[in-house]
Amino acid sequence: SGVVFAISAPEAREVYITGDFNNWKLDETSRMEPDNGKWLKKVDLMPGHYHYRFVIDGRWTEDPNNPSKEVNPYGEMDSLVDVTLK
Repeated sequence: SGVVFAISAPEAREVYITGDFNNWKLDETSRMEPDNGKWLKKVDLMPGHYHYRFVIDGRWTEDPNNPSKEVNPYGEMDSLVDVTLK
């Protein structure tokens, strides 16, 4: 099932979505598409529990629209998403 990740970052030049679903890689497959000040990316994920973050112009940040978070080993916040079978 696809999960659409979105973040508002009108000033950003590039935004990536990365997480344990892609080994925290920053590459073309994790680059998000700009859309009127928001950035969007549909990621096909198997059912499971995932940690993720956005990288906005090199700055790692949790998802401001997602209250579900936990502290990662580096003392920063990861956002959490649960993917269930439809």
